[in-house]
Amino acid sequence: DIVCAFDPLDLSQPFQTFPNKADANSAGYQVAHCGACAFCSNPADIETYVETRKTIAKQAKKCGKISMLGSYEELVACLDDKIGFTEDCTKCWADNMISTGK
Repeated sequence: DIVCAFDPLDLSQPFQTFPNKADANSAGYQVAHCGACAFCSNPADIETYVETRKTIAKQAKKCGKISMLGSYEELVACLDDKIGFTEDCTKCWADNMISTGK
């Protein structure tokens, strides 16, 4: 199964998508998460996710009302304030919340 992995010896390098865990490990990479790398696949967002893992669902739910009643910009601002992902990751979460709310 496809994985997203990073080079533990050089965190300045972007995360890379590999066909499977074995290929990632053979390249000297560590798996960050299942599935292809995307907007939230970077050290800062992974760290934020780990740090907020016990509260992230509750915080995102608080912002969920905005996805139905407010503007896109208000939703992004709420997610940024409550969770603190990078801008691209926050917008990805906002887009996902809007599409799943339809």
